Amino acid sequence: MARDLIPPAVRARLGARLFDVGDRAGNGSLGFPTRQATPARSFTEAFTSLSDVRGGSQDAVVFIDCIERFPYLELRVLFSRTFKALGPGGYVVIVWTAPWWARLRGAGGKGRHNTRTKREVLACLKAGGFRYGGAGSFRMGTKLWAWATK
Repeated sequence: MARDLIPPAVRARLGARLFDVGDRAGNGSLGFPTRQATPARSFTEAFTSLSDVRGGSQDAVVFIDCIERFPYLELRVLFSRTFKALGPGGYVVIVWTAPWWARLRGAGGKGRHNTRTKREVLACLKAGGFRYGGAGSFRMGTKLWAWATK
């Protein structure tokens, strides 16, 4: 599903220019080889990894099941750094657990204490300089997604 959030024209040119940030970074979940991938167990790890990326060198940066780990202000900083890592027309794709599902499953006890609504994620993307692309849900509403362009 996450792979389908990246438009076909971008998928066609992806390969070495995809940066994957997530719980299982680099696991091929998007079906693309990744040039660089990092697990995001903490804000420091994610920010440092993105800071090591040369500005404008990526076509897409994806966050799969990890933004729940970051407080709101850290997420805004992380998206600002993501914006710098992307080349012109680059995409950011985010997939995260819906707040109602996280509460129902008690996910707060698993290191995911910052559930996010679509509105909050879109506000962070806008603050980072991104243009809204789309947002929605899948898996019966238990997963949320959003994408935006530079």
